[in-house]
Amino acid sequence: MKKVLLSGFILIFSTSVFAGNMNSKMFNIFGSSVSKANHNLTQTYIGQSTGSLQKLRNSCGTMATLAAHNYFNLNNYGEVDEFAKDKSVIEGKIVDIFLNTYYREVGDIQSGSDIKNLVLNRWGWGTAKIRSTTYDYDYNTMIESDLKNGRIVIVLLKNGSALNKASIDHFIAVSYASDSQVGYFDPWDGNMKVTTKQQFLNSWVATNYGVAIAP
Repeated sequence: MKKVLLSGFILIFSTSVFAGNMNSKMFNIFGSSVSKANHNLTQTYIGQSTGSLQKLRNSCGTMATLAAHNYFNLNNYGEVDEFAKDKSVIEGKIVDIFLNTYYREVGDIQSGSDIKNLVLNRWGWGTAKIRSTTYDYDYNTMIESDLKNGRIVIVLLKNGSALNKASIDHFIAVSYASDSQVGYFDPWDGNMKVTTKQQFLNSWVATNYGVAIAP
């Protein structure tokens, strides 16, 4: 067994889970980007019940996408984004994206189309593909077509499920998947997490909806 230290706690995996799988590198670097940004990319934290920061509580899609931006910056350039080092700057980014990219009130529910618009039209990245069963998308396709090609997949979880106890659907950023496990960033608390493939499948919305993104 080996120990992997991420997000302030220790996760234990069998060495066979990540050995030789190119997806594991993405998961580990994503974890490093989260740690280097001091877990600032999160929807919830102390002191948020009142004041302007309250608006971040409904920002899961945008926050997950900003965390992916942070990951790609570390992976491609060796440093995390400057904005990710300060909660007030993150708040400003969220507000600006809602008002000037989504053209909606801060805190409105985000869609996959919003994420695609942010990635392609505001950031000018090369890839932002809407994924769903409508396009013959499933778990194995996520691995083979996206994760193995270096894309992060912003996945929508259904409400009241094993991975999302909230009363509304919730976006996460998947960076690893195998025959048995899924590794992802959860913007709700700003941590990297690992779950079983089955729990993930039980929590993924029935349409397997998500957005695959990469610069």
